[in-house]
Amino acid sequence: PEKAIRELVANCLIHQDFAVTGAGPMVEIFDGRVEITNPGEPLVDTERFIDMPPKSRNEALAAMMRRMNVCEERGTGIDKAVEAIESDHLPAL
Repeated sequence: PEKAIRELVANCLIHQDFAVTGAGPMVEIFDGRVEITNPGEPLVDTERFIDMPPKSRNEALAAMMRRMNVCEERGTGIDKAVEAIESDHLPAL
């Protein structure tokens, strides 16, 4: 769903590690799936995305994207993407 893609791409851009050189966020489109990858280490353990408070690596970029309505409130992107994916009865992330 468009909302899920928008939220996930926004998250990828907002949380990218600008210290990583030679690579950047990537969106790959395949038959039946879209893969969004981002080099670098996440700020929060991936097993704890759901129950940890949100952290932003690039808060100024995040604030600008929120003002432009590119993404939602801080910390709700994954929830909104999952909700959109589940409402369309698509496979899990």
